[in-house]
Amino acid sequence: MLYTLTLFPQEVRLKGLANILRNCSSLTSLEFAGFDENDKTMVITPKELQIIADSLPNLIRLGLTLCEVTDNCFQELTTTLPNLTTLVLLNCKMTDAGISTLFQKCPNITQLQLNGNKGVTGIGFKTIAQSVPKVNILLLSACDITNEGLIEVLQKCPNLNVLQLAASEQVSDISIQAIPNFLPNLINLNLSYCDNINNETIAKLQSQLHACEITR
Repeated sequence: MLYTLTLFPQEVRLKGLANILRNCSSLTSLEFAGFDENDKTMVITPKELQIIADSLPNLIRLGLTLCEVTDNCFQELTTTLPNLTTLVLLNCKMTDAGISTLFQKCPNITQLQLNGNKGVTGIGFKTIAQSVPKVNILLLSACDITNEGLIEVLQKCPNLNVLQLAASEQVSDISIQAIPNFLPNLINLNLSYCDNINNETIAKLQSQLHACEITR
């Protein structure tokens, strides 16, 4: 019985997603590799996302890395993904419009990776904070999150134990200093290439978050 599957663009184009998944109802993890050997990008359409939802009722993890995922993929989805707990959308061109409906279709997300989705603004991060209070792993590196957006996330997501904010150009000491107040049990914090955070703030974090691995 197959539980994990990784698909490449050429394979999907040749065989069709519906044909590939027809006998894969046992799958719990599905990954899409964004580029093939010819550097052609995988495009996930609303129809294909619907096929995934209809074909894989037991899906726990969905990974879409360097894929073209438009906002209407989740907006047009007529089936929810109730068992999905891990969603990976790395460099997928998502915006606030897609984020606003994503969590209606995937209500039980606990691990969310949005690295590189620069189309998500403060509105989208507010939606994330309000929609997924159970999330414990949140990867937001190279996103345009602001201090205001980060504080919203800290306030509404008390279960976070892994938070990645690498290359967050708008994040500064103002929001980072608040992390221990809201996430005292944080175990991993990535602040690489966050140029607006000074060394004193990092030192204070290290003294307050004893069990946390902080990457600077």
